[in-house]
Amino acid sequence: MKPKNFIKLIQTKRLCLKPMPKTKNMADKVFSIISKQRGHLKFMGFANMKTAEQVYKEFISTSADLWKSKTVANYGIFLRSSNVFIGCISVDEISWDSANLGIGWWLDKNYSGKGYASEAAQAVINTFFSFGFHKLYVNISDKNKQSMKLAKKLGFKKEGLLRDHWFNPNTQKYENSVVYGLINPNN
Repeated sequence: MKPKNFIKLIQTKRLCLKPMPKTKNMADKVFSIISKQRGHLKFMGFANMKTAEQVYKEFISTSADLWKSKTVANYGIFLRSSNVFIGCISVDEISWDSANLGIGWWLDKNYSGKGYASEAAQAVINTFFSFGFHKLYVNISDKNKQSMKLAKKLGFKKEGLLRDHWFNPNTQKYENSVVYGLINPNN
């Protein structure tokens, strides 16, 4: 499969998914969520970032560079009605040769439980399957029950457990990941 340009705007009924602007203002928005919601975001490695400048250098700027390389696409999740930033959904570990990629998501806790993560994820799944990708997978901390529930709701199937798979800088411990996969029904 040949690399393709990512769609820069994915719209749903309530959401706009678009590249996060490479600006200090965007870094401030992300850091504002992180700094107030470290407990809620404890499964995300970036949640231990200490400043908006660090968020800009290690998340916002890096995301923009990876987007250009076609290896990662981090979409900011914005409400269509107000353009308020509420989280992020990413595709990563993109293998154009084997037509597989990873997916992950996080939301401001003030917007959790309202179907936004499901809506954003389904839109990204549909978009990347339309490119011809064969499989999407997600690695979820075995303690992150909310994300496992969402993966199942989206049709992902549990494929296995990776013991001590990732080092969580927030807890300073290795944690297990549960792997879920979703095969493109059109392949």
